[in-house]
Amino acid sequence: MVGDRALGAGVRVDARCVLSPNALLPGTRILRNVLELRRFLRHFRPQVVHAHYINEYGWLGALSGFHPFVLTAWGSDVYIAPQRSRLARVMSPWAVRRADYVTADSQDQIEQLCRMGASQRSTAVVGWGVDFRQFADGSGKGWRMANGIREDQPVILSPRRWVENSNISVILDAFATVWRRRSDAVLVLRDLPDSSAELARRIRSKIETLGMWAATRIVGELPETDLPAMYSAADITVSICSSDGTPASLLEAMAGRSAVIGGDLPSLREWITEGRTGVLVPVGNDRALADRLLRLIEDETWRRGLADAAYQMVKTRADRQKILEGMEGIYRRLTASEDPRVGLSSW
Repeated sequence: MVGDRALGAGVRVDARCVLSPNALLPGTRILRNVLELRRFLRHFRPQVVHAHYINEYGWLGALSGFHPFVLTAWGSDVYIAPQRSRLARVMSPWAVRRADYVTADSQDQIEQLCRMGASQRSTAVVGWGVDFRQFADGSGKGWRMANGIREDQPVILSPRRWVENSNISVILDAFATVWRRRSDAVLVLRDLPDSSAELARRIRSKIETLGMWAATRIVGELPETDLPAMYSAADITVSICSSDGTPASLLEAMAGRSAVIGGDLPSLREWITEGRTGVLVPVGNDRALADRLLRLIEDETWRRGLADAAYQMVKTRADRQKILEGMEGIYRRLTASEDPRVGLSSW
C-alpha cells in the first residue's frame, strides 16, 4: 500500500521498496539498487517477481536471484538499447536467460528475445489489451465539442508522446500538406508529462512557423476513463514511430473505431493488414502519410470499413480481461513448479 490507496482488487503497492536514484560512489547505483531490492524481497516474500522493461528493471530482477522471475519487454529495450549501449548489449541477454518466463506484446519481439537467449517454450505474446467496458459508448461528440471541433470536421489524432522516436515532425509536415487541401481538418497532439521538453519546444515552434495553431489542438494527460471519447472523436489515428512494439494507443484507437495509420514495422503488421484493418506507410515519409490521410478523409466508406474491421479484430484478440486471465495462468504454473530455485533459496 501507498498510504491506504488500493490500486485494484488484490493489488497493492508497498512504499518501502523505493530504489535510490543515485549512489555515493559513481558507477555503484545498480549494485545499491540490487541490495535494496533483495532486502525488500526478504521482507515482502512475493510469490513471483515480474520486471517490466528489460533495461535496469530486468537487470535488477535477474540480479536479485529470486525465482520465479518473469521478464517483460516493451519494445525499445529489445530494438534500440542493445544497439546503443554496451551495458545493455551484455546485461539484457543475460537477464533474458535468467528469466523463468519472458513476455512481450508482439511476436516479432518474442523472436528477438529468443535470439537473445529466451527459451521458446517459456515465452508468450501478452499485450496490454483494451477494457471494452470503457468503450461501450463509442461517441466522441462531447469530446469534440469540449475542444472546439465541429462534428463535420475531419480529426487526425497523434496519441504518442513527444520523443524523437515518435516522428511528430513528420506528422506535422504531412498535416501541413493535408491542411492546404482541407482547411477544415484538425490535428490533435498529446503533450504528455514524460515528453521531451526540448522536442516540445521545437514542435510548438514548427506549428507556429507553419501557421497551423488554429487547426491544432494539444491535449495533455487524461484520465483513462476519458480516453475512449478522445479516440472515438478521431476519424484517423496516426502512429509512425521509428521502432515500436504493439502500442496500447493503437489498440485503443481501433477500439474507438478510429481508422489507423501505422508505420510499416514488423510488430504493427501483426495488427494492421494493409487496406483491411488499417493503413501502413514507410516510416519517416511525410508525403506517403499525407497521401493516405487525404484519401481516408475523402473516402468515408473506406475509412469506416477499416475502422469497423479493426474493431472486430481487437474485440477478438485484445480483450484485456482475457489477457489478464492468461497472465494469471502463467503465474500459477510458475508458482506450482518444483524448481529448487523458487523463492529465496538461491540467496
